[in-house]
Amino acid sequence: MMIYLFYATVIVEILLGGSLIISLINPRLRVWPPPSRKSWQFLFIWVLTIFSYIGTFTLGFLDWGSFVLSHILRYPVGIIMMVAGIG
Repeated sequence: MMIYLFYATVIVEILLGGSLIISLINPRLRVWPPPSRKSWQFLFIWVLTIFSYIGTFTLGFLDWGSFVLSHILRYPVGIIMMVAGIG
């Protein structure tokens, strides 16, 4: 079950990233920024984003504690990685 969720999340991420790259390369085919809130581009990006978040957090929850770094050091390492990723 988790492997299917992983593959679905990876496919959603590829679609999201690919559509954003296409938006940069060819502005006539852009999906981001969407022209309006009622456009298909707005719905497409937000649906993919929501599925990406749901898949990522669900996989993180289901796979909790399986990483090789299982002692207390994982918390500061995780915080540093989270801050670096947000920054």
